[in-house]
Amino acid sequence: MSAPRRKRAGLALLGIALAASPASAEERTAEPAPPAEPAPPAEPAPDAGALALHVGGRLQFDHYSYLAAGAGDAGLQPTFLLKRLNFELSGRFARRWQLFLQGDLAPAGLDPAQSPVQKLTAAIVILSYRIAPALNVQVGQLLTPVTLDHRLLSKERVILETGLVQQLGTPSPVEIGAALWGETAGQLLAYELGVFNGDGANRWSPDGRADLIGRIAVRPLVAAAPSLRGVQLGGSARLGSRDPARVTYDAPGLATQGGFRFWRPIYAGADGPIHIVPAGRQLVIAAEARIPIDRLELMSEVVHVRNGTREPTGTGAAARTGTLAGTAAYAQLGVWALGSRAVLAPGAAPARALQLVARGEVLRARYESGRARAADAPSQDGAIRVNALLLGAKYWWNPYIRVSANYCAYHFPESGPVMADPDGATPGQTARQRAVAPGNTLGPGASEAARGSHALHELLVRLELGF
Repeated sequence: MSAPRRKRAGLALLGIALAASPASAEERTAEPAPPAEPAPPAEPAPDAGALALHVGGRLQFDHYSYLAAGAGDAGLQPTFLLKRLNFELSGRFARRWQLFLQGDLAPAGLDPAQSPVQKLTAAIVILSYRIAPALNVQVGQLLTPVTLDHRLLSKERVILETGLVQQLGTPSPVEIGAALWGETAGQLLAYELGVFNGDGANRWSPDGRADLIGRIAVRPLVAAAPSLRGVQLGGSARLGSRDPARVTYDAPGLATQGGFRFWRPIYAGADGPIHIVPAGRQLVIAAEARIPIDRLELMSEVVHVRNGTREPTGTGAAARTGTLAGTAAYAQLGVWALGSRAVLAPGAAPARALQLVARGEVLRARYESGRARAADAPSQDGAIRVNALLLGAKYWWNPYIRVSANYCAYHFPESGPVMADPDGATPGQTARQRAVAPGNTLGPGASEAARGSHALHELLVRLELGF
């Protein structure tokens, strides 16, 4: 599976780790980065009270540049920032107990000028007890066992942040809860099944309800030729509900790799801002495939969601109930142009390596508020359609210094200005497309070419230091 073997105690705690972004929602709490690469603690002594600990962490420095009509006027200026600073403690004690703690200083959102707001949080907190290799119990703030991409280790990731699949299906890569996890001998099969509060990182459930979340992955060719043993197929699902009377936080939004939010769960109503809030049933189903062959690696995921919502009002009128439903998918091809996957192995000798990837992403979703309204009333009802091409390169100078560069091209078909021109020269947004390009957010009087644009190009560079 994608996770390191059990001897890497700190990372084993991240669940079976079948093998997580700039904030992408209007009210999104700080998210943990993908787990770092702590060195494995020494094997415990026969003494049942043996204790082995490892302290580690990492720094990520990012530079973002944007190219799109109206990008500067929309607040997307070239930016250099400390993306993340986290500290980690991993270890094992009393033979069967393991722990992993990660404190993360990361963006908790973007201010009105699209600048990151940093916040220190407890990103991952896991306590695990091993009954047998195939049966372990863990509690704490755990990695959400849905989709593969956000569970890859930091040093494995070439595309810097979680993509459209993860934002739609796993908007918060961690949840508070408890889970069972394990893997069979030879890593033929691995699983994780748990009960979680379902409300995201560092947020206790306001309604006392819980989500059932599970993931399973198999390596069907583990006994085949060495070049095919890494082939992995998997699936995951999430089922839960939100109490309309108690849940008040916004539904997740959607963003590009560089943090531009092209769909928000809030819009301007006649009497003020209207928020889209989770309510009722929440359903996620996902499938994944990963095929590493020599220097090549193919990876693909697809996720389908159907989440209930409501739109509370400040006027005392009944809240509209609705649905956010849709599908996102990606296909990715990676190639090791220099070195090999051996650079990712635990305790690997210092070596330089370069991996190149190309990923295509699509998102086809739709938001529907479930109550009739006047045709000209403010609304977010309609389709959310995005096509993306992501190209990435990652260079390992040594196990502790890594540099990545991403080029991201986003296309929002038939997008239009959020505010139409009074004279109708540039038509406004319609239900055919609710995703927006940067220029679409500009008001009347701005460049008509920018207001009618449909694309955004981003260049992202990251320097990552492990310690």
